[in-house]
Amino acid sequence: MNDEFGDVDSVLYAVSGEGADYHQLDSVVEVLRQRLLQTPDAVKVNVYANQDRKVFVEFSQAKLANLRIAPQTIFDSVAKQNAVTDARRL
Repeated sequence: MNDEFGDVDSVLYAVSGEGADYHQLDSVVEVLRQRLLQTPDAVKVNVYANQDRKVFVEFSQAKLANLRIAPQTIFDSVAKQNAVTDARRL
């Protein structure tokens, strides 16, 4: 049980939107969270069940062959963009 003495959960809101993607819903939730924090007696507002963002890269093997680009080149490029490095080594 991870509970702080005196914390009381009193309201649970669910946010959904037909046709909305997770990024749009996250934006709405953040605005709602900020507004709730401005209400009297609201000390803490937690957000649960956030969806991690994912990017899917699709490519045509035939087009890559015509352009003479190896699939590994794309994989390496994406990996460099997502690299997490130690700030002390920069």
